[in-house]
Amino acid sequence: MNLLRYLLLWLLCFALTSCGPSPKRFQRPDLPFPVPGQFQQQDNASSLPVPNQQWWQDFGDKRLDCLVDRVLKHNFDLHMAMARVIEFRARLERARANRWPVVNLDAGAERQRLSTIDPIFGHKVSRTTDSFNISLPASYEVDLWGRLSGLESAARARLLKEEENLQVVAQSIVAETVSRYIQLWSLVRRQDYLQETVATLKDSLETVERRYSQGLAKSLDVRQARRTLAQAEAGLPVIADELVKVRHQLAVLAGRYPNLELFQGADVLDYDKLPPVPPGLPAQLLSRRPDIRAAEAELLALHSEVGAAYASRFPRITLTGSLGYASHELSELLKPESWFWRLAAGIVQPLIDGGRLKADQEIAEARFRQAVAGYAKTVLVAFAEVEASLASRRSLLDRRQRLATLVREAQATLETARKRYRQGLMDYLAVLDAQKVLITSRLDLVEADQALYQNRINLYRALGGGWAHVSVNNLSSTGNKKTAKVEE
Repeated sequence: MNLLRYLLLWLLCFALTSCGPSPKRFQRPDLPFPVPGQFQQQDNASSLPVPNQQWWQDFGDKRLDCLVDRVLKHNFDLHMAMARVIEFRARLERARANRWPVVNLDAGAERQRLSTIDPIFGHKVSRTTDSFNISLPASYEVDLWGRLSGLESAARARLLKEEENLQVVAQSIVAETVSRYIQLWSLVRRQDYLQETVATLKDSLETVERRYSQGLAKSLDVRQARRTLAQAEAGLPVIADELVKVRHQLAVLAGRYPNLELFQGADVLDYDKLPPVPPGLPAQLLSRRPDIRAAEAELLALHSEVGAAYASRFPRITLTGSLGYASHELSELLKPESWFWRLAAGIVQPLIDGGRLKADQEIAEARFRQAVAGYAKTVLVAFAEVEASLASRRSLLDRRQRLATLVREAQATLETARKRYRQGLMDYLAVLDAQKVLITSRLDLVEADQALYQNRINLYRALGGGWAHVSVNNLSSTGNKKTAKVEE
């Protein structure tokens, strides 16, 4: 009966785990700056619809789709982020396990030889003794003040943070992959334009040399034509070198050994054919962007650690017990008369610690205030990125339109200059100037298109929408790493 009473008391203390004072419920902190009803650079306040998870499919390039899919599955930065998620899952399990009793199996055998003096005869006597025991010792800390539950809540919040950080890494990797692919496409277009220009300049040089042989052109015209051709040809190795670098960067992103045979082509739709991206409302960023959600998770973790540090200043109640058998003879170890049990309760109250526990609480509170400021900065930077992308988009569209007009006019000017030069009505210097303007304007138009595509990528990223969700899947057969899974 006494044993039953002690066990009931032990279980009662175990049930009191959640009866202590609970910490103040966490709430999202107010931002120290006003949030407008809509972005200043957007045209209207329409809400952003549910975005396409695979937003890069808007570019209409199947090779790009396959490349991004491979990057999501084999990129090593993603593998590292997934491994961190696995680590923090284990940390949560460890924090949760601290709230449960610990039961061990303790078994031992001991033999010792003792030498004593016989009190009657006075001579030395030696004796050998044996002892055997097997028991189940247990211990449990009663979480009356919520210290262990606070640490568990902090571990759970940090797991949530790492899961959101995984999505941040996925966003960054996908955006970088598409950016490199757009850069590859831009370099291929520049290379094609230069090769076309070189072919045209060779024809022009043949025309000038033929006119010079006929006495209809000056030697200076021949020199200038050769110089212009050499200048255009000198740009081809530079582009070829940049193409090699970009292809190697794409290979590394895709987890493949750099190979020049990879990523030879890039076909992207015209920017005018891309669907529009409505910007949505500022408040939507708070729930869309994973970096903001990760900052909130860190706030929750630090808030729980503040409660745990506060609870550490209260007494700790520990229950211990042991149940088993002990005997000096192995044959009698499991007999009923060798059975024993022990129950104990202890309480520890810090009295003099030099202010260590109070300092720990102040440290936790200071870290929480730092995280609040970091959270506000993260939100502010997110708003600034959206505003900058929207503002930049307008100027880039205007510049692209003007450059397109410039290319058409430069093409028409060159055709007119060539015609008048063949008729002997214009100096060849005018033809060279028209060729330079056309070459420069066409290359500038390619750069403007690349900048517009990059702006579209930045806008998708700033709005935090339209990203494939990456999760931790089963362990791969090679190495203790997780593989990525793209959820359709």
